[in-house]
Amino acid sequence: MIASLFGDGPRKPSGLEPAKDAIGAFCSALRKRHGGDRVEARWIRLDLWAGGLIAALTELEECARLAAGFAIGLSYRFEEDMPEEDRLNYYRHLFFYKDAIIRLFSVLDKTGYFLDTMFELGTGRVKAKFSYFTVLRQMRDRNVHPELERRLVQIKQRYREPMDRLRRRRNLEIHAMNVELLDDVWQKRNRFADRRFVEPLADNLRDLEQGLRMAGSSLLAIFRYCTKIIRA
Repeated sequence: MIASLFGDGPRKPSGLEPAKDAIGAFCSALRKRHGGDRVEARWIRLDLWAGGLIAALTELEECARLAAGFAIGLSYRFEEDMPEEDRLNYYRHLFFYKDAIIRLFSVLDKTGYFLDTMFELGTGRVKAKFSYFTVLRQMRDRNVHPELERRLVQIKQRYREPMDRLRRRRNLEIHAMNVELLDDVWQKRNRFADRRFVEPLADNLRDLEQGLRMAGSSLLAIFRYCTKIIRA
């Protein structure tokens, strides 16, 4: 995987392992309950998507781990103060940090499509291109599995502030040339236009860690609940 390319040592737990275990348990239960010669396409699709989520979570945690690793020892205020090796590590940190944010919301959106199919919500009729959060609203509006919906909303609210900051950063990365955002940044940096501020690495990584916890907690709740349904 990604991290192995850099010869990293033992992996520090990311907190996503329980979610991956829960997804694996769901897949096992699904195959046991609905396996056979004639399998409904919906169950095959759910099994494939669940397996894809395990891979996506692994990619996310490795990007987050590399972002944290490359930030170690970087305590500068301006890029211009960095020695060449530290500057390269800073740029590597930014690459994996931004990639991790994009992967985080990708995992959530894939989870939304899983929920939409699992519970046959028809969210696409409400919004053609929908997100995980759109699916939560659809569950609430249709009163579908309210116990799970309430639990997921509680998790969403617990991590609302860091997730809002991560979403703004994701949107900036994807939609880059937003004039209003660039104007705002320019006003803040105009006085030091000849020097580039180093990003608040500790704050950024703290938000990213909270984002991983939000995704992990949500997926754990979802797949434990869905496994109970499959086994019922």
